[in-house]
Amino acid sequence: MALYIDSDVLILFLKGDEKIASRIEKAISEHGKLALPSIVCFEVLCGSFNEMKRIHDFSKDVEIAPFDRNAAQIASAIYKHLKSKGEILELGDIAIAAIAISNSQEKPCILTNNIRHFSRIPGLKLA
Repeated sequence: MALYIDSDVLILFLKGDEKIASRIEKAISEHGKLALPSIVCFEVLCGSFNEMKRIHDFSKDVEIAPFDRNAAQIASAIYKHLKSKGEILELGDIAIAAIAISNSQEKPCILTNNIRHFSRIPGLKLA
């Protein structure tokens, strides 16, 4: 099973946060290989942490999970579900969750500091 990493965790890791590095290492040992949702690459490159070489170096040995047609369909279902409950989330978080669900055969795990956001999406494990 893959462990999908959220933007906030990736940014802290790339900045050298040792606590985050330990969390990533522990989560990988518990959940298997690391995967990077393509939306996370996009968010990090668009943000203030815009060091393409460091992101490229990090991601060269990591699976990049795409936002494809299946992920888009899952994302729209998540969005509609949350909207019906009055619980709108940022589209990026919905897309990250959809990528994880789309690319997993089991209940996917997302490593994030945004537990409050992702806990609203059914079908995810959070680390």
